[in-house]
Amino acid sequence: PLHITTLSLGWLGNRIDEQTLRTIGSIVSLKQLWMTVGGRTDLVHDWLVNHAQMRRTLGDLTFLEDLAFSRDSYTTDTRGEAAGSYYINKFFPPGTDVQSLLDEERRASPPNDIIFDSSLREAAWERWHRNRMSDEVRQYLETFPRLSFVYIGQWPLEIVKRGVHGVPTPLSDSRQRDFRCSSLRRKWGIMH
Repeated sequence: PLHITTLSLGWLGNRIDEQTLRTIGSIVSLKQLWMTVGGRTDLVHDWLVNHAQMRRTLGDLTFLEDLAFSRDSYTTDTRGEAAGSYYINKFFPPGTDVQSLLDEERRASPPNDIIFDSSLREAAWERWHRNRMSDEVRQYLETFPRLSFVYIGQWPLEIVKRGVHGVPTPLSDSRQRDFRCSSLRRKWGIMH
């Protein structure tokens, strides 16, 4: 059996087949895993990650502490949305209460300003996206309870224990997304 603790893999194209994921999932000694899909530029993010499939096929990686997805993208079920446009268009899913995503100071703006003020809309989308990625990380924690760091949706999220019961909670010390993977590269000792 293989005894590898750190693995970083990249694929050309826009997906990783399930058999490959199962093979990776059989390297049970893994503590750090970084997967990326797509071309060599950091600016293209069009990998629609199937996180349920990831959890299912990688579930035997019980020692996993760090998990990273780069060039990942998502959809919001908005008609006509292309995978590579998620971070550009910043669509909300239908029915999203955009006003509730703003901090108190910004929430004081009249509701119609959200439609016209791009900075308010962008701030709301960034919070919505970070919350979405944090929710995804919480699901990963159910499968990989040793996780201490996840890079997902361009967010570096540290897992900290909070509250009386030490509930694992994904938090970011960054105020913005890290779309160039700078924090991930530093963490992994990659300086380019």
